[in-house]
Amino acid sequence: MFSAGLSNLGNTCFMNSSLQCLTSTQLLSDFVLGDNFQGSLNTENAMGTGGQMAESYRKLLIEMSNGVTVYPKE
Repeated sequence: MFSAGLSNLGNTCFMNSSLQCLTSTQLLSDFVLGDNFQGSLNTENAMGTGGQMAESYRKLLIEMSNGVTVYPKE
């Protein structure tokens, strides 16, 4: 699975624990890292983020799967 984690910055431990639970959900991680993910994003929803949140989560998964400890930006 993932060989790296998230570093806490101040009170980010609750968010980090939630993200680590999501990354440990094998089916979700397989889907997000898979080939069909990009085509499943709804970038046209005026109420949404244009897929930016999902893309950020995907980048986080990739970094964690490469063994990089992720530090939040201050």
